Amino acid sequence: MEKTKNYGMFRIHTGNRFVDPNHVKRIKKSILERNLLHVNPIIVNDRMEVLDGQHRLEAAKELEVEIHYIKQIGGLETIHLLNTNARNWSLRDYVLSYISMGSNDYIELLDFSDKWGIPLGLAGALLQFGKAQASSGERDHVRSGDFKPLKKDEAEEIMVWVSAFNDYTDPVTLHQRNFISAVTELKNSGITLDGLKHKLKIQGKQMYRRATRMDYIRDLETLINYKNRHITRIA
Repeated sequence: MEKTKNYGMFRIHTGNRFVDPNHVKRIKKSILERNLLHVNPIIVNDRMEVLDGQHRLEAAKELEVEIHYIKQIGGLETIHLLNTNARNWSLRDYVLSYISMGSNDYIELLDFSDKWGIPLGLAGALLQFGKAQASSGERDHVRSGDFKPLKKDEAEEIMVWVSAFNDYTDPVTLHQRNFISAVTELKNSGITLDGLKHKLKIQGKQMYRRATRMDYIRDLETLINYKNRHITRIA
């Protein structure tokens, strides 16, 4: 392990997460109370790119105290692995990381999430699998760099159907995974989008927040079967 005040010798690895000023402030406060940087060195590769500890490096730089470092062979995969058991990266950290590496797939993911106001995990499920129901490996695809927007058209269509409820429910319900999953089932039940909009208009029906996907499905069945001679089941 080595130490230095020559902060300029270090480089930020392309693809590492962006520095969070609030996290730097917390580290600075901790250093001022008790400087333990010597027992928690930053990790760099042979090009002096920071693989782990860029927040600690920034805090040391601002306080003008020595930073301790050790060398480790690795790149972006090492960064992700090191941070798995440290201050965990959020899904957004991973998305921004891959965007900084030039991934158009992750740009599409972020744009889709922002456009419809839905969480990145849900946006990823819709874009990659064409469904809102949670999958055990759903977030892993995003974190690992394997995400592919294979179902862009289907995802866009689902969210257009969801947007039909803009005037009939609150924004929280509108962006809930269970609600979007239920609307996806509705879309596949045979009713048209115009038919749905007509049912909503004539009833002025409000969709209320429910606990489960099946609760939403029952509400949607009540909506579309209003004054119908033949009963339609969604799922």
